[in-house]
Amino acid sequence: MVLVTVRPRIQLILSGWRSRRNPPCEGGEQYERGIPGGRDATNVDDMSDYTNPSRLRWALSLTALAATVPYLALKGHWIFGGRTGLTDPDFGTSPVMAGFNAATAAMEAAAIVLALAFVMPWGRRVPALVIVAPMWVATGLLGQILLTLPIQLALMTLAGSPLSDPGPGPIEAWVFTMVYGGFAVLGVCLISGFIMYARSRWSDAQRWQAQLSTVGRPHFAAAAALLLLAALIVAASTDLLNATAAAAALPAGEITIYGIGVCSVLMIATGKPRSVRRWMPIFGAFLASGALTAWGSYLLIVMLIPNDLMAEADVTTAALAIAAAKVLSGVVCAIVLWRFTGAATRAVAHTGWSAQSRTAAATNS
Repeated sequence: MVLVTVRPRIQLILSGWRSRRNPPCEGGEQYERGIPGGRDATNVDDMSDYTNPSRLRWALSLTALAATVPYLALKGHWIFGGRTGLTDPDFGTSPVMAGFNAATAAMEAAAIVLALAFVMPWGRRVPALVIVAPMWVATGLLGQILLTLPIQLALMTLAGSPLSDPGPGPIEAWVFTMVYGGFAVLGVCLISGFIMYARSRWSDAQRWQAQLSTVGRPHFAAAAALLLLAALIVAASTDLLNATAAAAALPAGEITIYGIGVCSVLMIATGKPRSVRRWMPIFGAFLASGALTAWGSYLLIVMLIPNDLMAEADVTTAALAIAAAKVLSGVVCAIVLWRFTGAATRAVAHTGWSAQSRTAAATNS
């Protein structure tokens, strides 16, 4: 009699313990550890694309690999003493510039590894942070270039300036065309490949296709992010008003990034409009926070460390403050995004675990 009474209770406890370790997602699939702010999950509908990447994903990865070749070749040439593409033979010969060239070449090599991870079997076993962290930086750096480059091309076309003419400087004009053309192709292919990879790996765990809700509203972090972004918009707007037609693209692109950040944080914080799908503010906050942090960090490095790039530039306190504000606002936006995705994942996991526990209790009662 005692065994008959106790056995159902033990089964219920064990089922709940197992569910806590592997909470089910919608449809009954199981989560795996590794997702930012939660766990991985793959939808049965997306499983074939997750395990066997489509031809499109392969094409994007291979094109991204090809886009890195010219940049890596040029950087390697400069690192080992070559002067091709330079109007000033003494430019870039210092140890600091050699370090900068090595660091940027390493970042380009990291893009190759990421492109392969999106389609190779080992890429599905890599911990999420190893993929997300470098892609956060890459999306920010390349994403801002993708937004700024069309503005730059349009303004230079209207002004009647050659599209490849950067003005007087130590680097030849064709270098800019090759480098930024490669960045544009790499940005489109790498970011698109990552979106498809992320969708198949994490979309269901965080319910990216669901409508916005009030889950995980980070009020304090969101308010801080909005204040910082508002200050940056004012500063960039001032630069835009005082800029020439050729130099207006940079502040215009920055304002675009800030606007994306503001809209994304507002949607996350308010849960409105409800018709918006979750993936929209997730991607917007990912792009904006990465761009702010990456480009702000780059500016701080080149302004604080003496180098040939800033040899004739006047580094002001205001410029340093704006760069630091970019980094800070990017980090705060990333915190908003992290809390939102983590809360959404836990909500889905809790809903699934509660449903399974109720089912187990009903079955064993």
